[in-house]
Amino acid sequence: MVELPVRLYWSGSREFDLADQHQAADLCEAVLDTAATVADLGAYLNPDVLIRAWPVLGLNRRKREAWEERFPALRRQRLAAAA
Repeated sequence: MVELPVRLYWSGSREFDLADQHQAADLCEAVLDTAATVADLGAYLNPDVLIRAWPVLGLNRRKREAWEERFPALRRQRLAAAA
C-alpha cells in the first residue's frame, strides 16, 4: 500500500494497493501527471510497478514518447504487451 500526499492526489482515497494492477496504474498516472519535482517521482514511482503498468497508462503521446526515450524498458514493455 502507498498513500500519496494531497499535493499529488486530492480526489477520493489516496491509498493505492500496488498488488492491484488497476490501482498501481492509477498511482503511476497520478504521479506522472502531478509530480512537480524529481524527488516526488523518485519517492512515489517504483520502477518495476511503472514498467508493469506502462502499457495501460492513459498518457498523451508526447509524454509517453518522452518517457520512453529516456527509459527504453518502458517502450519494450509497451511493444511486448501489444504483440
